[in-house]
Amino acid sequence: MDKDDLNTVGIYDTPVDMDKNYAVFSKKAMENKPYLFDVFHAFNKSLQEMKEDGSYRKLLGEYGL
Repeated sequence: MDKDDLNTVGIYDTPVDMDKNYAVFSKKAMENKPYLFDVFHAFNKSLQEMKEDGSYRKLLGEYGL
């Protein structure tokens, strides 16, 4: 994955996978690819905003979680 791959993220009408999924950021990878540090912080910021505005809980509810 390189920096240009960040523009390929999209939203799908149907789930790609219904199993539990985890987002993991390797410290070593962030050292080798500094732009991943920005992705890590953007992910955490967006997740926190979703929790604060209730959209995270709503999303979990939509999938029975």
